[in-house]
Amino acid sequence: RAAGAPTAGAAGVAESRANIRSSLTVQEAIQIYMYKSSKNSRFPFDAILTGKAKNVGKKYSVSPKTVRDIWNRRSWITETRHLWEEGDAPTYR
Repeated sequence: RAAGAPTAGAAGVAESRANIRSSLTVQEAIQIYMYKSSKNSRFPFDAILTGKAKNVGKKYSVSPKTVRDIWNRRSWITETRHLWEEGDAPTYR
């Protein structure tokens, strides 16, 4: 082994960190909610992403389920409430 070369353990740690999904900020959760498909959307966004959880998830490095949970008001409820349309209510489990 050359001097200064990373050990197998160090490479494994670096590799595992690269696979960890990032945590969302409040602003990112709000942006994700704004990509929710709506006939009366007040926010002009990229049509390629709007309503497509898989694409939005890739953009923010989160799973499509995380995106759907934000859209369905199962997570980030307090932070996105100001964006809800009339009659929207959280889906509590």
